[in-house]
Amino acid sequence: MLGKALLALLLFIGGTAFAGKVRPVSLTPPTGSWCGQWVLRSVADLERRYLIHRGLLANLPWEMPTAFAVNHRYEVQKPDKIEPYTLYSEVPTARRGTKDSVFDFTKLSFTDPVPARFIIGDGMRHRTLLGVDLTPGSPLYREIERAKVSVRWLTQNDKSPDAIIKAISRNVANQMGPVIRNKEQREKEPAFTWQQMSDTDTPPKGIDFEELFVEHEPIASHHNVLVVPLEANIQAAEGYCLWQAIYAWILLRSLGIPSRPFFGGNATSATGLITGHTSVELSDRRIVDPSGWIIITPEPKSAGRYPINLIDDDWLFLPGYLSYPDEETTVGWDTWRFRYRRFLGVVLEP
Repeated sequence: MLGKALLALLLFIGGTAFAGKVRPVSLTPPTGSWCGQWVLRSVADLERRYLIHRGLLANLPWEMPTAFAVNHRYEVQKPDKIEPYTLYSEVPTARRGTKDSVFDFTKLSFTDPVPARFIIGDGMRHRTLLGVDLTPGSPLYREIERAKVSVRWLTQNDKSPDAIIKAISRNVANQMGPVIRNKEQREKEPAFTWQQMSDTDTPPKGIDFEELFVEHEPIASHHNVLVVPLEANIQAAEGYCLWQAIYAWILLRSLGIPSRPFFGGNATSATGLITGHTSVELSDRRIVDPSGWIIITPEPKSAGRYPINLIDDDWLFLPGYLSYPDEETTVGWDTWRFRYRRFLGVVLEP
């Protein structure tokens, strides 16, 4: 009887408040006693299943088990020794009892289709996992279809690949602008409400990641991390580089442009700092970087420019920021960009 009453309530909610709309993502965990949390989670799960069935919510798990994996390793020539540096991040792992598969996203080719449903980490710490559900009729699928209409309108007089690439870069940059907050602002008020729930960056004790190589098996974190659907970030109209890059990559592939995510980092000539960064690589090796509103042409490796004291042959030299020839050139810092040797995610079971 209680089950029928709950179902009737959900049918009423779904038929009125959410009719024809994408349901805002509720990411607030239940509070209170264990019993109270169980009841709230059970009711929320019923509502979630119904909304997924109606196409009002992404068919994604709320959270995923994670592990810590080495993404990249490089060396710096010091006066008296060669010092290694290891870059690692928290990544999702396959759920028990499912047909989920762990996949290295750096292995994608320019023409590979985008997986229909997948989860990846955003490469940073104290955040969340990013979920993508592109099954026909899903909220993200509809967001992509709307964006494609906008791109087609912008390119109605010029349907060349370059015009499409340019329109997509601008569309993503305008629709999901960069997160601009200094350290004090970030600590006082996170950019997104769900960031307040993901302070989980606690690698296992006794593990020295500087001693590990990229091939090392991921180390279980023994906790789950929240999954935030990509459309939630689009609706928030603000995002970090990885969210913007994944959005741009999906749009590019959906319109037939060969491309793949470029997971990696930057080293700038002005600061010498190395920071993680994600963009999109085209088949002609140009870099589409929506977070900077730019399309960059790397300098050929034959030019022989490498970061000072860095021992690595995977770096691309980006001489400032180069836009299209018919537009005013935006001059930025000289930048070296490198691709991670590994970036693990999970392709969800069909």
